[in-house]
Amino acid sequence: MEAIALMRWFGAAQTGAQFSVGSRPKALAFDSNDIWVANELGNNLTRIRASDGAVVETVSGVPTPIALAFDGDHMWAANSSRNTVSKIAVDEQLRPPRARADAGSRIVGVYPVGANPTALAFDGAQIWVANFSDNTVTKLRASSGERLATVPVGSGPNALAFDGAFIWVTNQFDGSVSKVLAVDGTVVGTFPVGPEPSGVAFDGQTIWVANRGDATVVALRASDGGRLGVAAVGKSPTAIAFDGVHLWVANASDSTVTKLRASDGSNLGSFQTGAVPIALSFDGVYVWVANQASNTLSKL
Repeated sequence: MEAIALMRWFGAAQTGAQFSVGSRPKALAFDSNDIWVANELGNNLTRIRASDGAVVETVSGVPTPIALAFDGDHMWAANSSRNTVSKIAVDEQLRPPRARADAGSRIVGVYPVGANPTALAFDGAQIWVANFSDNTVTKLRASSGERLATVPVGSGPNALAFDGAFIWVTNQFDGSVSKVLAVDGTVVGTFPVGPEPSGVAFDGQTIWVANRGDATVVALRASDGGRLGVAAVGKSPTAIAFDGVHLWVANASDSTVTKLRASDGSNLGSFQTGAVPIALSFDGVYVWVANQASNTLSKL
């Protein structure tokens, strides 16, 4: 189970690099070579080479994308205003520095889900979708987009994480997380965390939840949801990511990212980003931050 989350064992370097992307970047995902950016107002995805930030291509025809997930072959995008998800082919030949202006034809499927899809996760075989406005998660077969289940959870599901067996769902308006058995969609528990939980990550043993409403991160034991501790971070934490040793937390109102040591939750400092950091992704070496208000990425 730990191998799912543990990608490396050294601390990220803070480069301070900034890269321009599309309009209102809302989500990030790494495909093992490139960083993908969901540009909500641009109705497109920007794909940049992780090694140097060069734009590889722009994928158009993806309406109001606000979440991304990679399944090993395809990138998935949640289209919030259309109540759908798009499946986009990842073409290995595009990874050299050869930018394409429009790769929309590589959208291989668009599938209906619930109301206002807001978050995505891949469990190794299925794509899970958090439907913010109808309080459900949808389970899709990744190979075909077939809907396998719709699972009621708490109020305002807005972030997802997979721990090797269970999908964890943050419920923004309930101040809780739901634990869902991936194999059959059974909700096995709901656990209180804090006001407005908005981000969730798994570190191999522990579930970490960022609570936007009180500027904290709560650690839960993945096995039973028991609370292990609380760490203070910056204002309005909206996303959290694990790098193998540390948790990184995007603080939207501070325009910073806080670094926590996963072993004990110690706060190791905060780093300046662009305006309104809203999403995070780890590429094996660096942490990438989507800055919603400045239409940039920070590379830390």
